[in-house]
Amino acid sequence: MKLPFLIFLVLSAFCFSSPPLLIEAAPTSGFSAPIVDTCYADTSICPGDTLRIGGLSIADPGAYVLNSGLPPGCESALVLNVTARDRYELQLGIDLCHGENARFGNYTFGRTGFYQIQLPGRNGCDTFIYLDLLVSNIGYPSLQSQPDDGSGNGAIDLTLAGQGLSFQWSNGATTEDIEGLAAGEYTVTVTNSDSCRVIRSVEVEKLERFKVPSAFTPNGDGINDYFNLVASEGMPKVITFRIFNRWGQLVYDNHTPERGWDGAFNGEPQASDTYFYYVQVKRQVGPEEVLTFQGDVVLLR
Repeated sequence: MKLPFLIFLVLSAFCFSSPPLLIEAAPTSGFSAPIVDTCYADTSICPGDTLRIGGLSIADPGAYVLNSGLPPGCESALVLNVTARDRYELQLGIDLCHGENARFGNYTFGRTGFYQIQLPGRNGCDTFIYLDLLVSNIGYPSLQSQPDDGSGNGAIDLTLAGQGLSFQWSNGATTEDIEGLAAGEYTVTVTNSDSCRVIRSVEVEKLERFKVPSAFTPNGDGINDYFNLVASEGMPKVITFRIFNRWGQLVYDNHTPERGWDGAFNGEPQASDTYFYYVQVKRQVGPEEVLTFQGDVVLLR
């Protein structure tokens, strides 16, 4: 008497959506397996995919009869029932600010455009995302500052193209341009109608003020040993620095601009007396201009 033995018919590389055909066969010891005339099997495909089996290319759901490439135990035909698996599609509209990104799997998007994204799905079929991405580009403001001459009259001119912009300065101002500023750093936050923001800072410098001493004492004590122009901010950029004695003789001609005149001429200390200077200096902060100073200075020993 034959005992039933169940053999699962398995199709390589296919996913079965229902139990495969059960084929009745005899035990292997001393008996040969029975041959079944027609076998049956189920599988499924993803939309857009193609199965190739037994000489057939299958792209649509349905029942297909295969007469070649049959699995063991099938005599003449395999009836393959093909069903469709779901493919997930998603329409997305996303608004971003400049500098932000939308990320899907290993893909990153940061520019305005329409994108089709294909990602692996849990059911073996790819998921398709149709992304409509809009990036609000607020741009980069141009900031030009005018220095403060010490009276709190600095100013900042901001230039930025766009509509619906609002401005918030660190000093509380809400206008695009600001003035009446003391020297220092100022920060502005610009917001557009999409609530996107850009933050920039600018320095209002302090305009140099120059002073020419009325006397100096070149006695080597390290105090007031040199006669030179004094700038309120940084080192003055001296272009011309000439000193004459009372007879009109040139005794100094900008030989050491970083220090000034040490009270000597041709290595010889000059006598205590009144000398006359002519100085030209180039402004390094604020408007580029050359300032001229002339007058007299007393050398004391």
